[in-house]
Amino acid sequence: MQHLESFLRFVFIAAILAAAICDFRSRRIPNVLTFGAMAMALAAQCLSGGLPGLATWFLGTLAGGGLLLLPWLAGGMGAGDVKLLAAAGGMLGPFPIVCAFMAASLIGALMALAAVSRRGAVRYIPYGLPLAAGVLLGAIGAWI
Repeated sequence: MQHLESFLRFVFIAAILAAAICDFRSRRIPNVLTFGAMAMALAAQCLSGGLPGLATWFLGTLAGGGLLLLPWLAGGMGAGDVKLLAAAGGMLGPFPIVCAFMAASLIGALMALAAVSRRGAVRYIPYGLPLAAGVLLGAIGAWI
């Protein structure tokens, strides 16, 4: 069972990285990646924790999606970013996803400052990149 959970975590991280690359290249995060990552998170949580794992998945998914819901409603980011953080919340859990979000926010702010200092005004920064970096940091904190 431990090997399957480790495999799901590895594939989950690969999906997060693929989403960041897609966002950078095309300004879109495909649903197949976000919903696939949610399914992997659900499987991993249920395999490792049973019913409490299901609760962790549910609360983490809710927390992750909820953190970006208002910025999405205000037009500040795409729905793929919201679904990506929701999927990550399902895998990491409610507290680690808040930490991952804080790291992603800091990384995104630094990216924006760097872009503005190099080019002046910037219209778009692919937020999938800092989200992926924040999720990776959150995963390190949650899994090690």
